[in-house]
Amino acid sequence: MGRGMSNDVPPQLSPDGKWRWNGQQWVPAAPHRTKASGWPRRHWKLLSVVAGVLLFGACTVAVASQPSQPTAAHIPPVVASEQPGEQPTAIATSQASLPSSPSATPTEVPTADPTAAPAAPVIAPPPPTHAPPPPPPAPAGCHPTSPAGNCYQAGQFCSNAQHGTSGVAGNGQAILCRVASDGRWRWEPA
Repeated sequence: MGRGMSNDVPPQLSPDGKWRWNGQQWVPAAPHRTKASGWPRRHWKLLSVVAGVLLFGACTVAVASQPSQPTAAHIPPVVASEQPGEQPTAIATSQASLPSSPSATPTEVPTADPTAAPAAPVIAPPPPTHAPPPPPPAPAGCHPTSPAGNCYQAGQFCSNAQHGTSGVAGNGQAILCRVASDGRWRWEPA
C-alpha cells in the first residue's frame, strides 16, 4: 500500500483515547475538546455569591432574634471563703458549679472558728430571679397617687382625669392640677 491510501483511512485511536496512529507511528492524540455541559462558570460563581449572602443573612437574623436578657452564663457565681476573724469575701468560680434551678435552697455557711484551720470554700446560692418588689406604699397623707402608687409633686404633669382637682403632695404641700405658664396641665402649689 502506498502513502496515498493511508490518507483515505480514518485516524485510529488507541483504546484509552490518548494515542493516535498516523500511519507510521503512535503519536499523542490532541486533547479532545467537547462543549462543556451544564452552566457556564460565571453562573456557578454568581450562584455561590448569592448563597453566601443568603447564609450571612440567615445567621444575622438568628443572632438578632436571640433574647437580650442576661443568662446564667453572664452572671458569675459567688463563693464565700472564710478566714479567722474576717468577713467572708466573694470569689468568682466557673458556671459548672452552679445549680440550674432558680429555686435552689441556700447553702448554710458555718461560722469561723479562730482555733480551726481555714475552711474550704463554700458555694453561695445564686441571686434570686424573682420580679422586683412592688413600689413602697405612698405616705398616708398624699393623694391622689400615680398609677405606680407614688405621690405627685408640684411641677409634675397631671392626667386628663385629674384636671381641676386638688390634692396633697408627698411633702404635705397642697397641690392643684391646673394649666401652668407653659400651657400644659401640671400639679401646681395651691
